[in-house]
Amino acid sequence: MGVTFDIKGQSAVITGGAGVLCAAMCRALVEAGARVAVLDLRAESAEALAAELGENAIGLACDVLNKASIEAAAQKILQAFTKVDILINGAGGNHPSATTGPDKKFFDLPIDAFGKVMNLNILGTILPSMVFGKAMAERGDSFVVGQS
Repeated sequence: MGVTFDIKGQSAVITGGAGVLCAAMCRALVEAGARVAVLDLRAESAEALAAELGENAIGLACDVLNKASIEAAAQKILQAFTKVDILINGAGGNHPSATTGPDKKFFDLPIDAFGKVMNLNILGTILPSMVFGKAMAERGDSFVVGQS
């Protein structure tokens, strides 16, 4: 496919980074010259992908629903890369308890199952945005997505 943009020297954080879609984003960002922090709930998956990506990647365990976990990952990333320029909130998805099937109709789904899905998809985006956004804002950069 080939790289169509150059982001050499920039550092990216991708939550859910070892998933199929986000792993492809990690590969593309490294190919474009970025350093990439692969964050995933499963440490072994994040570390394996980072090893595949080479010296411009690190893999870390991170629970996007636990602010302390995100802050710990952020500290390690800032030590390794000194800054974060890009955040991709890729963690999310559904939960088996909130999924219908031949033996489970929509009307039978437990309400708390929807809460798990909402927390993962909403809070799992807000919390990393708070932690990494603060680090970005404290640098004082004026770059805003969509502006040149």
